[in-house]
Amino acid sequence: MLARLAFQLAHTRLEAAHILLQHLDVLRVKSFVPRLIERDAACSIHFYFANFEGMRASLFPLLDRAYRRWRETGSPDALRKAAEAGSAHWHEAAQRLLRVHQGDPAAAEKAIVDWIEDPGALAL
Repeated sequence: MLARLAFQLAHTRLEAAHILLQHLDVLRVKSFVPRLIERDAACSIHFYFANFEGMRASLFPLLDRAYRRWRETGSPDALRKAAEAGSAHWHEAAQRLLRVHQGDPAAAEKAIVDWIEDPGALAL
């Protein structure tokens, strides 16, 4: 569904749709971050967060705070909880985006651009 939405928006504001859809990749965090924790892959966790910047960091400050807590305490609990919260939140955000598009495709571009320009409405 998201891929089809991105394709439909490509003729108008490809950059805006691409940015938003690309950064909804934080949906992956539920499986990716806990896997790194289970493997005790500290270097990989640091690498992941070294690249956690820009819009992803703006959209998911909870995960950044959890990473800082992990660095301070060595306990992965905050990272696990943030990953779980993020999974539910980002799934709902993707569903919201799809509902906007399905309800009024012509108005979807403006809604997407508004979400990109002010990601606070989507942030966790």
